Amino acid sequence: ELQQQMNELISVQDQMGTTIEVLTSQFVRENAGSDVECTASIDDDRRLSLDYVRTIVGMIINDPRVQNAVLLMIATNAITMGVVTFPVVQNDPDILRKFETADKLCLVLFTIESSMQLIYHGINLFR
Repeated sequence: ELQQQMNELISVQDQMGTTIEVLTSQFVRENAGSDVECTASIDDDRRLSLDYVRTIVGMIINDPRVQNAVLLMIATNAITMGVVTFPVVQNDPDILRKFETADKLCLVLFTIESSMQLIYHGINLFR
């Protein structure tokens, strides 16, 4: 049923313009992670539009698996930040370097996740 609604919205989108684009984005936000698969074809021009990119990014970032992975990464990073303060880690440059590499990896992933949130929500992210 959700897939049929999504396909209907996309088929009408070309006729109705930006009003339908807003409704489509809202529909996707409300139903992100519900395994709705869009089978309607989208023009090459539409593929490059900001709304299309925002919709796809929203579907990815709001997927429960992605959200759970981010929560797991936050918890793991917090634990590693605590462990790195132990003298055993501080006194071994090899282990310390591995923890610093893991910390930098988390920083990169958090930056990507935050950027995707900003793309999806736009300025509303700060409201």
